[in-house]
Amino acid sequence: MRYDLLVANIVVAIFFWLCFVVPAALVSLPIVLLGRRRVRWHRWELLAFVVPFCVWFLLQYFVPAPPRAKDLNNLILEPFFIAAAVPLVAAIRAVAGKGLEADERVFAVVLQAVPCALAAVVHFFTPNLGGGFHHI
Repeated sequence: MRYDLLVANIVVAIFFWLCFVVPAALVSLPIVLLGRRRVRWHRWELLAFVVPFCVWFLLQYFVPAPPRAKDLNNLILEPFFIAAAVPLVAAIRAVAGKGLEADERVFAVVLQAVPCALAAVVHFFTPNLGGGFHHI
């Protein structure tokens, strides 16, 4: 593979990741700050800003596209759909409050799976969102 093509793919991946992480982080930050006295947040929970996007992005490459055509609008807007799940999960975690340490960790892990599952659902079930670029 040519290095310039590899660099271009990395730049595109970073752009789409930013479409995911910026809104997710901006909405999640106040939830995490307000819930910090109710819940012990773990550093590994920051994976919610990476793993769901990776699931969605890798599905774009390795799983055949749905039979209906998608276009550039899908590639730009689908990360926003997935990003909505991250603050929702943070809010559920903050509202649930503090429990036993082991139970709290299990609950956090289960909640981490929600945005990942949503990423797969978005990939397979989001129809063409319109626009001029087809069959991407």
